[in-house]
Amino acid sequence: MFDNKQQTSSALYLNSNKASTRNMLAQQQEYRHHVGDTGERYVLEMERLKLKDTMYANLVKDVSDDFSIKYDIISYTLDGEELFIEVKSTENASLDRAFIMSSNELHFAWSCYQRGKPYELHRVYDLKGEPKRLIITADVLFGGKVELAPKDYYVRLEGFAQMQRHSSSNVAKSA
Repeated sequence: MFDNKQQTSSALYLNSNKASTRNMLAQQQEYRHHVGDTGERYVLEMERLKLKDTMYANLVKDVSDDFSIKYDIISYTLDGEELFIEVKSTENASLDRAFIMSSNELHFAWSCYQRGKPYELHRVYDLKGEPKRLIITADVLFGGKVELAPKDYYVRLEGFAQMQRHSSSNVAKSA
């Protein structure tokens, strides 16, 4: 058994370890947010430049802070049709690196594809060097040229709370 001194030092170690993990996760999240913001600013500039001789250049907007919207930038085609843009950014110079696209983002892209609405995924890379972007249209995204693999699943535990109240064990077993 632990004596009080060992228990105290173990508790301090665990608490400091949890705090350092939380701090590290917060730093990683801040870094990813910075990289994403940098990529979005780059795409915003490029879209405004593309539309500079049109009446649409000043209408291009970053909407990424509005979490009810499932894309990052609203832009326009040269014909004036709304163009929905999702931006995925990395500092790495390689396009070989996979990236995460949320199910909401993917469903929105699919909806645009089905309805024939202009949608583009802008893959911004080499942010540490000379930024570049690869523009992936919805036709390419859903045309079998891109691998889309599920990564996360939503799990709902229905009936487990009631089962737990009637059982002394917390282990869920199949019937």
